[in-house]
Amino acid sequence: MMGLLLGLGMLIDGSIVVTEYADRKISEGVQRIEAYRLASKRMFYPILSSTATTIAAFTPLIFWPGFTGQFMRFLPIAVFIVLSASLVYAMIVVPVLGAVFGQRRSSLMSGESEKTGEVIFDRISSFYSKWVRVFAKNPFETILSVFFLLSVIIISYDRFGKGTVYFPYVDPVAAEVSIRARGNFSAIESKDIVEQVEDRLLEIQEIKSLYLRTGSEWFNSGGDVVGRGFFEAEEFNLKGLTGQQIIDQAKLVVANIPGIIVEISEQEGGPVFENPIEIGIFGNTENEVVQVTRIVEDYAKNRVTGLANISSTLPYPQIEWKIDVDKQKAAQLGVNISDVGAIVQMLTNGFKAGEYRPDDSRDEVEIRVRFKRDERSLTGIDDLKVPSLRGQIPISSFIKIIPKENRQSVVRRNGKFFHEIGAAGANKDILIDEKVREMRQWIDQQEFPSGIFVQFRGQQEETEEVNSFLSVAGITAIFLMLVLLLTQFNSFYQSILILSAVFMSATGVLLGLLITGQPFGTTMTGIGIVALAGIVVNNNIVLIDTFNRLRDENQNLARYDVVVMACKQRLRPILLTTLTTIFGLLPLAAGVSLDIVARSIELGSRVVDWWQLLAQSIVFGLGFSTILTLIFTPAALMVPESIKNYFNESTAVETS
Repeated sequence: MMGLLLGLGMLIDGSIVVTEYADRKISEGVQRIEAYRLASKRMFYPILSSTATTIAAFTPLIFWPGFTGQFMRFLPIAVFIVLSASLVYAMIVVPVLGAVFGQRRSSLMSGESEKTGEVIFDRISSFYSKWVRVFAKNPFETILSVFFLLSVIIISYDRFGKGTVYFPYVDPVAAEVSIRARGNFSAIESKDIVEQVEDRLLEIQEIKSLYLRTGSEWFNSGGDVVGRGFFEAEEFNLKGLTGQQIIDQAKLVVANIPGIIVEISEQEGGPVFENPIEIGIFGNTENEVVQVTRIVEDYAKNRVTGLANISSTLPYPQIEWKIDVDKQKAAQLGVNISDVGAIVQMLTNGFKAGEYRPDDSRDEVEIRVRFKRDERSLTGIDDLKVPSLRGQIPISSFIKIIPKENRQSVVRRNGKFFHEIGAAGANKDILIDEKVREMRQWIDQQEFPSGIFVQFRGQQEETEEVNSFLSVAGITAIFLMLVLLLTQFNSFYQSILILSAVFMSATGVLLGLLITGQPFGTTMTGIGIVALAGIVVNNNIVLIDTFNRLRDENQNLARYDVVVMACKQRLRPILLTTLTTIFGLLPLAAGVSLDIVARSIELGSRVVDWWQLLAQSIVFGLGFSTILTLIFTPAALMVPESIKNYFNESTAVETS
């Protein structure tokens, strides 16, 4: 849907350019049919080039790999289809409709005037006409002023920026529940623990559904997990609580259950990770990995503020009792070792005496003999007696009961011993990226054993992959656009001048983040910058193409007059194409959700929260770059002429 909404603003850009040129020809006295024919012919290459450059910017995003790419790949595909259709519509459908149903009189008062009769636009046009002469007469001062402004914005963002986030925050309506407890619990005991947690959570009326179960998947079985599950909160409830407030209530009601640790993690949408922060510790020996895991976990719990749900895959130590038989002494006493094993079994699972098959069953049932329940205890071993050559003797005379640590499992990944530490932010204002940098800096200063390797995994690993891909995608998009622009304009200078709008749009995005106080979204803002690379160049393409045409048609005019004329003629289509895209995304950027079916207007819905950062990036980036394009481009077009005049004057002075 966002792809369609984004494409909606760009869909009519080509149509606006064709219609505006036809309107200008009609104002010069050309017939309607001929005007639209000329518009379609004259604007074919500029529109083809602008559409191709926009598609080139989105094309690398189609091949987005990884977990995040599965979510975001459909956005560039939708834009690709919409823009391809817009090219056909602008070049074929619009001229046909205009020739048949178009206006017979131009909105311009005359072919030589830029006035339309619209007060607002005429004032803007008059204001710009005065200043564009100043920009063109003072190209170097104008360019330096633009670069100074861009530098101030970049430095300000570096100083006052709000950090980065992987995905924008969306009010959660669901949460995962993990229940941990220390001990070797039976299935019945685990069920009782889970039911305690269930009873506490059901006290919250705003919880719509709750699902808990005992046990865990094999890949989530570490850390003494006795149960897992999830619950959903009422998105629209009588108390007007947000999903985050309901989840916070759930955390409070289960926080003080004795002997039970309940971790509740919000599902915020987007790619799901078990924990926002996941630290993997690899090593050659298990003891070293366990030692380092405990050190890092202790640091995260006691010295890093703003973290919650800190846990590791280290299980709590459990005791296993081993019976060590002194076989030499037992032989001296004439004790059969098998008798010792049988008598000990009667304290545990029982001694197998035989089997029988009931009449109503196909399977045989084991017959086991063991002591009464009150006699089955560890201390009861000392009272057991076995037959010997000397009669019944206590087995405590030749056995020892040795406690040892019980090992449930050994985890290895990529040929290394492995343990993992997970953590989450205590609230939505905690930036995971800042906490990762803080912990990484501390880890780099530690002197762990030589075989230990610490890696930030999960969301941080995915964030780094997204940053890497978007960087490559941006460079690829700019290269493709440069090739297309060189094909049309056959000039490195003009092609690079057109691409300068990309840098301006990226700076405009940073300005928007400073104004709104939003963090830089690795995924959404990154997509916005790459998308803007294909959108903002359209204004420069149309402007410079018009400059080249006017220069060829009016070779007697000075370059300064041609630049001013081109800027005045292209002001209207540039403003129209920019405003249509901005107004198409403005409600979403402002946090307004319009529900036509329910006939309601909402502020800050989940859909708006999801896409708002991307919409704001495009609105601020496009608006800012358009303003600077109208200032920077006419000045840059005068630079070759100014340099030429400077050298001519220097040569004349030397000659004289």
